[in-house]
Amino acid sequence: YTPAYPGLEGLDIQVYPNPVLSELYLHVNVDNGSTLRVEVPQHATEGEGVVQGTVRVLSPVIADLSVELVSDDTAEVIVEADTTILAGASSATFEITVVDDGELDSTQIATIAASAEGYFAMADEIAVFDDETATLTIDLPVAATEGDGVLIGQGTVSVDQAPTSDVVVELDSNDTTEIVVSTKVILPAGQTSATFDLTVVDDGELDDVQNVTVTAHVANWTDGLGTIGVFDNENYDLFVAVPADVWEDAGLLAEAAVIGISGTLPDDLLVSLSSIGATALEVPPTVTIPAGETSVAFDLVLGGDDQETGSRISTVAAVADGFDGGSDSVRIKDDDVHGFAFDTVES
Repeated sequence: YTPAYPGLEGLDIQVYPNPVLSELYLHVNVDNGSTLRVEVPQHATEGEGVVQGTVRVLSPVIADLSVELVSDDTAEVIVEADTTILAGASSATFEITVVDDGELDSTQIATIAASAEGYFAMADEIAVFDDETATLTIDLPVAATEGDGVLIGQGTVSVDQAPTSDVVVELDSNDTTEIVVSTKVILPAGQTSATFDLTVVDDGELDDVQNVTVTAHVANWTDGLGTIGVFDNENYDLFVAVPADVWEDAGLLAEAAVIGISGTLPDDLLVSLSSIGATALEVPPTVTIPAGETSVAFDLVLGGDDQETGSRISTVAAVADGFDGGSDSVRIKDDDVHGFAFDTVES
């Protein structure tokens, strides 16, 4: 479908089905030869005065081409009513006047559009930074604990004077493994504060208390900083798990027991083991929990004797620097015969 509309003769619209998604695709082809491009600076600051924009076509024009210009926000930028691309040229410049509106309104986006007979009109945006300034502050809870989840509305960003229009405040956490915040919050016009949520992350690490700084930022304003301490919900206890019961003389029981901690560490942890009680049970003198892991399995070796001693209890104990020791007990069942009894059998 090619629309019969002045300036859009180079616009080709094709609609075709997607057999996989059962949807329709809209494909637009634009003949660049009939496209009028607008190029303006990405940003400017109130009080900067006059900056320059450009209108451009792909090929030099045969005759002078009059281009109409318009700004959608004349409170921020004003453009000339028109400019002319001279015959034999493919571009022309125009003046953009950056207005100082005297309002505390943060960054405002203005769109500048250009149009000319026989050409497909386009537009470009310029961000106008406020030259009025303000100071932001952030209030956060003093502390939180991993596992607390979402702290709804417990962060507050404030400004020392009310803006005249809604202001987008950018938020950033310097440690997203502990605290996550939304990327932005809206400070409403006429208001001096807004709340936001904080998500307390459970990182599964043994990392004690971590202090996290949240920053609030608006271009040309003074940043606000807030700090929250995140307490660890992991502990420094060792845990040992061994089978409930085993037979003496069972020999090697590969990886039958486990030593663990509640969270990961950045370095290997050396753990010393001992067997207390029945001498039939042997454990390795040490095991290592690798960095980034929370447990490791180890072997048990079961010996025995030729004496009837009944079941016995043995305790496997574990100790490591900086950790509270842990232990677990196993019942070692006797495999020696207690005795024999005979009786007559009638034939």
